[in-house]
Amino acid sequence: MNRRPHPYVTAEKTTMLWSNGAGELAARLSAGDMVSMDEAAGVAGVPTPTIESWAGKGRVIAIRDAAGAYRLPRWQFDPVLWPCISKLNQGLGARDGWVLLSFLETPLGALNGRTPRQAIEQGEAERVLALAREHL
Repeated sequence: MNRRPHPYVTAEKTTMLWSNGAGELAARLSAGDMVSMDEAAGVAGVPTPTIESWAGKGRVIAIRDAAGAYRLPRWQFDPVLWPCISKLNQGLGARDGWVLLSFLETPLGALNGRTPRQAIEQGEAERVLALAREHL
């Protein structure tokens, strides 16, 4: 008799996936390109409260770590990327920084295997913005 696999993941498997995922997320947040709010303010040349305000408005990619502190990718303040961040956030309808960060760092077939971040850095910001709007 040919049994079909169960359509849902077991509770044990879900726990294992969350556990592994949490480790991956923690590793990403501790990567060398991630900075604190204060460091981001220094990179952007604005006061820390401005970065905090931008985080609340989706103008920057800001992700809370396990301790509750924000971590931000330093590269988002690059002059080529900076104008795109809030537009991408709006285009994706993102409500948290992970959505935008994962979009920017995931290779896409529509970009010939490049990440949206790479495409923006190579002058294809409008194409990436269109893809973000289609992503909804």
